[in-house]
Amino acid sequence: MRDYCNDDMAHTAQELQLGGAVNLLKELNQVAFEVAEDEQDQEIEAFESGVDIDKCQESNPSYLRTPPASQKLQAPSPSSHKELSQNLKKASEQIIVTNTRKEYNRLWASFTQFCAAIGYAATASAVDAMFPNLPAAFPEWIAVWIMDR
Repeated sequence: MRDYCNDDMAHTAQELQLGGAVNLLKELNQVAFEVAEDEQDQEIEAFESGVDIDKCQESNPSYLRTPPASQKLQAPSPSSHKELSQNLKKASEQIIVTNTRKEYNRLWASFTQFCAAIGYAATASAVDAMFPNLPAAFPEWIAVWIMDR
């Protein structure tokens, strides 16, 4: 009789665990449904925005300026690249100030110390010495440093 009771209690405990699992699955299903519903709402909103833009473009052809077809596939010429570079330098003359340079230096020092600490370089100054022959994995080092921050 005792074995029967123990078996019955074990069966009841198993049913309770399964009931908890079923409730969890129901809850997860509801969350997944809500996420899908939100995504569908966002898709509808994006579609409606596209239709609005198309209507505005139809009523006012200059609403969105599109480049001429002849310019769409052309690669920039070296002279236009030089001109753009000069324009960028002129536009950003007053942007980089002392505090910006200090911040860049602080971040660089943090990065080089990180590289030394995890073994990418023997010392922080060894990272500076790598320039201009940076290792191929250098972008990965930067990404790992950013992720560690």
